Amino acid sequence: MITNSSKIQKFLKILILGIIACLVLAPILIVVVISFKTEPEFMKTNFLPTFPLHLENYIKVWKDAQIPKVTFTSLTITLCSVLGQVFAGSLAAYALTSMKFKHAKVFSSLFLIPMVFSIQTVIFPLFLIYKEVHLLNTRTGLVIIYIATGLATCIFIFTKFMQSVSKEIIESAQIDGAGHFRTYFQIMLPLTKAQISTIAIINGLGVWNDFFLPLMMFTDGSIKTLPLSMYTFTTEYGLKWTLVSADIVFMLLPMVIIYLLLQKYIIEGVAAGAVKG
Repeated sequence: MITNSSKIQKFLKILILGIIACLVLAPILIVVVISFKTEPEFMKTNFLPTFPLHLENYIKVWKDAQIPKVTFTSLTITLCSVLGQVFAGSLAAYALTSMKFKHAKVFSSLFLIPMVFSIQTVIFPLFLIYKEVHLLNTRTGLVIIYIATGLATCIFIFTKFMQSVSKEIIESAQIDGAGHFRTYFQIMLPLTKAQISTIAIINGLGVWNDFFLPLMMFTDGSIKTLPLSMYTFTTEYGLKWTLVSADIVFMLLPMVIIYLLLQKYIIEGVAAGAVKG
């Protein structure tokens, strides 16, 4: 039987979640509204919608910011970074949990140390090293940094899951003649779909939205990512907010499309929580 108290609690939960959703969606809605304005309209009305809607901002941003080119660059860097993180992180986690060697716990702790420090603390020496080895202004150099900085989170997530997997499964595979690589690829890796989905969400969005590292590592302007393309509309007098807003919409669209296509797997990954036991 549903009591009045339970109805009130349900109503309050829906109300609170609705308020949170509005707070999250409000900035996105404001950006979309601004992207359809002219500069004079934006200066006059700020965040209020105006009619008719103007598509000139999107046309100009598409051409001036080279949206197809920078989108392909961002997608390539994000995909390669996430794949590298998943492969290296899961392989390291398998070694730490399934292969017997001395000081495994020490190595496991050392792998987690980068989680304490941000990339900003080492960016200057990293920049000098990249300059010496000619990795500045290269996609490969940026992907290497993303893989290295994302490994700690990957190893932590994969290690916690693999520790919960029954050891009898691995032992049975080894008795049947499977080596460590075959056990890893055919048994352990397929079991980590939820963990891979979680890492793709957390680290993938981090790489896609990152502005700092591309700004530091792409110094000659020959390569740009989507976040970096917003610099195209910066002048000595400030930002052209209507054009920047249209650029942000272009940056949001691929992630929205990917979410709609992979919604089932993303929800499963979040629901699994990535860590069991």
